[in-house]
Amino acid sequence: MMVFYAALDNPISVSVPGYKPSDIVASVFSGATIKPDKDPGNYLVTIPAQNFPKDVTVLVSVKGPEGGMRPVGKGTLFRIKQVPKPTPAFGSKESGEISAGEIRVVKFVTARLYDLHLKE
Repeated sequence: MMVFYAALDNPISVSVPGYKPSDIVASVFSGATIKPDKDPGNYLVTIPAQNFPKDVTVLVSVKGPEGGMRPVGKGTLFRIKQVPKPTPAFGSKESGEISAGEIRVVKFVTARLYDLHLKE
């Protein structure tokens, strides 16, 4: 299942075979918002930071030759998750003692984002 993160602009690309990007419209419900991005066919889906829904469906419609809109498929379901808290790391170490050799070699501290359920 695909995932959107709360409080972020989540980029997506939408395409339908046989239709130009300008003839495609994507929409969402359940408290999320969607807006076109810079390039045709690309969108940004924003989920509120607080009280966000458990999931959101992205629906796609196309402009027909007569000018009306018609839906394509049943939509795509995205689960909503909070952005995981960053884990600071000094080189390969996330905790514990650091040797003088590592301190000389490592130039900066990094922040890793692990999925809430799966640690890399």
